[in-house]
Amino acid sequence: MPAAISASSSGSPICHVDQIIGCPMGFPVPVGAGIYTVQVTPAVYVPGETVTISVHPGNTFALLNGLLLYVERPDQIGGDGYPVKVGSFATPLPAGVQAACAFAPTAQVVTHDGGADLALPASFIWTAPPDVHAPLRIRAMLLRAGGEFDWNDAPFEIVSLDLPSNDPVFSDSFE
Repeated sequence: MPAAISASSSGSPICHVDQIIGCPMGFPVPVGAGIYTVQVTPAVYVPGETVTISVHPGNTFALLNGLLLYVERPDQIGGDGYPVKVGSFATPLPAGVQAACAFAPTAQVVTHDGGADLALPASFIWTAPPDVHAPLRIRAMLLRAGGEFDWNDAPFEIVSLDLPSNDPVFSDSFE
């Protein structure tokens, strides 16, 4: 299946970062290479509340063209064999970004729209689901095409960040 996937300037044709590996859409840089950085504020989530997920330029590129960003619950696997996506991204989104997954609208995933240079930093407001208290994980694929690279031969970075819960209902102490 992955061999049929290629990059698209109108948004990510896939819905899971793990589907990208082995696809003819570019070349992954080593984990931690730092072509981009992703920051989360606050570094923990409270069910039903918002966090800000920001993409910043790293040490290589100041612009971004390809984006796939979502939050997943690693302890729950969906019918497609991948962790279930949770929460939702608020609108309006930064220019050049849309809420979609494999070209279908959804508030759980954001991707690029049009392939133009996205100015960095770019920030996204994400709301945690009110009924989830488990540790979550932010997943992102960040790609640089633009003038330097063709969409199917561009460097991309995979980012995976743990997002623990800071739910006051659950604690590891007794009163």
